[in-house]
Amino acid sequence: MLYDDVTLSRVIQRAKSLEEAASLLGVSKTWTRRQADRLGVRTQFRYGVERLPDDARLKRMLADAGRGRGAEELARRLGVTVALILEEGERLGVDPRRRTRAGLPDDATLKRELETCARFTDLARRYAVAPHTIRNQAKRLGVPSPTMRGRV
Repeated sequence: MLYDDVTLSRVIQRAKSLEEAASLLGVSKTWTRRQADRLGVRTQFRYGVERLPDDARLKRMLADAGRGRGAEELARRLGVTVALILEEGERLGVDPRRRTRAGLPDDATLKRELETCARFTDLARRYAVAPHTIRNQAKRLGVPSPTMRGRV
């Protein structure tokens, strides 16, 4: 049962799992894993691609993840890595990360409202977000707080 490195690499890379590769080679899964590590090769299974649904369904799932709990939750649900979810999202043109500004208007509208509001907490209540979210957005947009307006 001596195998040359080229044959080992090909069998491991083409197998869906280390268990399948071990079965094809007639050796233990542990020995196969050690050889894969030594040769620096991976099985198809370790990429997690085979667990992903078709592109149309995955695109909908990625968009839903962006509106919901984010890429981490989707990765956990599908049993793949977050890196794979982000990579697939980029490939399909969908950002699966949770929106941090959900519920807030575009920058121009938000800046106008920040400049005219009496208190940031009132604006936070109106958009159903935490007051620190409004403060952070004001800082990002360069709008001073209502208490600091007019001071030099």
